[in-house]
Amino acid sequence: MQCVKISCPSCGGKVDNKGEGMMVCAYCGTKMVIKDNEVIVENDLMDTFEENEGASDKGVFLIFLGVLMIPFSIFFIALNIQTLAIGILALIGGVTALCIGLVIKQYL
Repeated sequence: MQCVKISCPSCGGKVDNKGEGMMVCAYCGTKMVIKDNEVIVENDLMDTFEENEGASDKGVFLIFLGVLMIPFSIFFIALNIQTLAIGILALIGGVTALCIGLVIKQYL
């Protein structure tokens, strides 16, 4: 492991180690995290969090949409032969939305 002196990227001041990879500038208060030998400034952390939060919301919406579409598709399939195609398409769309929503929620 190599020791490296870190100064504040905002003002160049002395940085205090707060433990667990968290650091704070003694002069301007900029917060930083060291992750994978890279210094991430607090603003960058919030941008990353907001990007992932938006993806999570999309995943939840798609899960909701999929769960909502499946009963409607079963209704159209059971109604009569004329609505069979609509029911099958709604079922496929519902299952697809549900699967994509689960993948987004899990991995993003």
